Amino acid sequence: MSIHRFNVAIVISVIMLGVSGCSHRLIADRGQRSIRVYQDEEVYNSTLEIQRAMKGEMTQAQRGFIGMVAGIAQTESREADDGTRVAIISRDSAGSQVELLEGSDKGYKGFVPQGNLR
Repeated sequence: MSIHRFNVAIVISVIMLGVSGCSHRLIADRGQRSIRVYQDEEVYNSTLEIQRAMKGEMTQAQRGFIGMVAGIAQTESREADDGTRVAIISRDSAGSQVELLEGSDKGYKGFVPQGNLR
């Protein structure tokens, strides 16, 4: 009987260590309630370039085309709530490749900019 209790205690300890080991969370920008998790870093960089291009002068047709491209880029990402737990897969100076551990998109793997991760 004592061996059985010892095995149960080990299983509970392993589960608790696994749960406590994932302490990374997403942090929304000021005034926001969610974070965009991009498919990969390339999609994130392309989105930034599109946003910069939309700030410059362009014709209505160009603006429409850039808007369409921006819409397609948005479909290559998911929204995650502020405080969502994540597992870090890899990191670089721009951000981290993560896997969502909570929410409706649990299991989704994507890129998060450096400032949106704690």
